Parts: sequence; structure tokens; C-alpha cells
Amino acid sequence: MKRFLFISLCCSLLVLAGCSTSSKTTGTIDLIGEWSILSANGMSTAEGMTPAFIAFDSIGNVHGNASVNYFFGGYILSGDSLSFSSMGMTRMMGPNIEIEDAVIDAINHIATVRVDADTATLYNISGEPIMLWQKR
Repeated sequence: MKRFLFISLCCSLLVLAGCSTSSKTTGTIDLIGEWSILSANGMSTAEGMTPAFIAFDSIGNVHGNASVNYFFGGYILSGDSLSFSSMGMTRMMGPNIEIEDAVIDAINHIATVRVDADTATLYNISGEPIMLWQKR
């Protein structure tokens, strides 16, 4: 009887552990929070209509501003690999739209990320740096 209770308890704990909320991130890189987007595809974002930023939560959601329009969607961080899914975006016109185009193009080509203190460098599939972020 004791053995049956022990096995039942272990199975119950495994079921409860499987039902817990899990993050869309694995590994040691921490992107949670807001990051200022300093540059994209070699172009500074300083002259954008509004400060460009990107923000990550712990359950796989991302949102931000590409200098004129807001974007939102999901992300998956696995080790140093970063990918986005189900992205949406507002579509307003504004000044310096080429900055926004550079930000969106870079986001669409991110493959990996490296974080050093409060700075993140994002790379495309060829290993070339395409974005620079700073933790807010």
C-alpha cells in the first residue's frame, strides 16, 4: 500500500510539473525587458521619429517601435539563436522611414544574439552584425 501511495505521489508531481508555465527561452542569454535599438543594418536610429526599442517578456512575447510604427509578436530564444513569429505592425507614415525600413529588415534577418553586459549585438545567418541594442 505504501509503495502504491509513493508511486501515485510521484506521478502527481510529474503531472503538476508538466502543467507549469514555461518561458519561450532556453539557455543563459537574458533578453527580458526593454532594449533601445541603436543601429540597424549600419544605420543609426537616432534621427527616427520616436526612439526605436524592442521589449521581451518571459513568456515569448515581443513588442517595440521601429521609429515610426509599433510591432508585436512572438519570439523564441534557444541558446544564442533568436527567431520571431506571428509578427504584426501598425502602418503609419512618418519622417525618416528609411530608418524604420532598416530596423524591420534587420529584425527579419536576425539569427543569433550575443549579450555583453548591457549591450546586445545581433547577427544574420552569415554571422555579420546587423543590429546593436542597449538595455534600458
